[in-house]
Amino acid sequence: MNVSKPAFTRQALYLGGFVALFIILGLGYSSLTPIFENSDETLHYPYVKHIADGSGLPLAVPDQLWNQEGTQPPLYYAIVAVTTFWIDTDNLLDHLQRNPHWLFTDVRSVINDNQNLVLHGPMDTFPYRHTALAVHIGRWWSLLFGVITVICTFYTGRHFFPTNLPLVITATALTALTPQFLRVSATVSNDSLSAALTSLTVLVALKATRQTNQPASQPSNHPTSQLTLPLLIGVLSALALLTKLSSLMAAVLAASIIVWRFLLEGRFNRSNLQRTFRWLFIIGATTIALSGWWFYRNYTLYGEWLATETHLNLAGRGELSLSEIWSLRREIARAYWATFGWGQIRPPEWVFTLLNGFTQIGTVGVLVAVVAKFAMGRNQHPARIPPGLSNLPAPGSNAASHTPSRTFTDRLQQLDLYVILFLLFWLSMSLVLYARWVMEVGSVSHTRLIFPSITAISLLLALGWHMFLPRRIAPMFSGVIAAGLIALNVYSLGWLLYPAFTPNQQAMTKALPVNVTFLD
Repeated sequence: MNVSKPAFTRQALYLGGFVALFIILGLGYSSLTPIFENSDETLHYPYVKHIADGSGLPLAVPDQLWNQEGTQPPLYYAIVAVTTFWIDTDNLLDHLQRNPHWLFTDVRSVINDNQNLVLHGPMDTFPYRHTALAVHIGRWWSLLFGVITVICTFYTGRHFFPTNLPLVITATALTALTPQFLRVSATVSNDSLSAALTSLTVLVALKATRQTNQPASQPSNHPTSQLTLPLLIGVLSALALLTKLSSLMAAVLAASIIVWRFLLEGRFNRSNLQRTFRWLFIIGATTIALSGWWFYRNYTLYGEWLATETHLNLAGRGELSLSEIWSLRREIARAYWATFGWGQIRPPEWVFTLLNGFTQIGTVGVLVAVVAKFAMGRNQHPARIPPGLSNLPAPGSNAASHTPSRTFTDRLQQLDLYVILFLLFWLSMSLVLYARWVMEVGSVSHTRLIFPSITAISLLLALGWHMFLPRRIAPMFSGVIAAGLIALNVYSLGWLLYPAFTPNQQAMTKALPVNVTFLD
């Protein structure tokens, strides 16, 4: 089946529009947030500089600028170092001078002053030079990796929900326009690359297994494909693991996709079982071969494979129980959606109330879909979509067939329960890893650790909302969600970040002595 050129062009415009918005807003966050005013940026960049200066990988030992971040896998830092080694960054310590008036006080929110952790001056301003230039290049790399996550959300949505373009648009808008994800994607840290590689690994695994899960007469079952596709997944899994330890979920998700596609959806026979084990072996062996050296280094240096104890000893330990984490769930939601600087700059509370309300509606929609699908029975499957791009409208086809169905029952019948369960599994892995880490460090502000599952979160929320939407309203709803998030980002940039980090000229003028004598 041929692809409708207008339909393909329309989808490319949607995706291109979201990518453009993401880049524009991301550059806004990068420009309006002074360097080292994003959480832990003061620790991540010294790691980059150590490599860029030709000193090799840093050691996670006390009294070093990178502190506990020295235990982080090196891929992100190496990428930034390779592109910034030519820059003179000897003035780093000048940028890291602490603001003596930095305090978490109630006064700050009233007078909107002293929001900056470190001191800033002309050396920070555009055109960027020295350390400022290197830090901004690191931020631009993070922004590029964020673009990959946005693209992966769109194509994962098209893969799972090929007949519901408004749902896919809503999910892509959520990923591209969530203020906190934009902020993280404009920060020198490995979180953006971790999210990108996890999402990309999942997307490639989905495409590869669909391509090969067809009769043996098809060309994709050629022995070369049976080797190169799992090898590619293994390479991506290794790169994810060399970015952040929690990105181990990329390999686990890829393995679950293989079992799902080859054994649960396919026939449970000897041939499929052999293919499943062959793919899992290739992926596992490739991942270990490419990333194993890092864990051996950890064991040699710190006496532990993962270096988590070393990380915690340097960062400082805290303690939170699961019940305490649950009691802080509203703060977790705030930190997921929109907190800036070091967490102290945030929109009014009513914004979070509105976002939480929409989140709860989406959650209810997903739960209703799961319960209803179980009630219908597992024999109720959506029609299978042929491989490739044949899920797009063909020339002369009715475009209405590729919009949400008229009734709730129709929409429910188009869903595959395995898709919902996989997305929930993806999200659950992130939440479990996040909760486990929060219990050790005693702070719930680390919601950026959830972003490797932002594609799953966006798709689940969009699914939950669109389950209740009539066909004619669905495209309009997608536009409302996108417009609302754009407005929130514009407000965050213009009315939160800009005034927070703009010098108070009036206060500076008042502080000048009246009897100053200027000399030639």
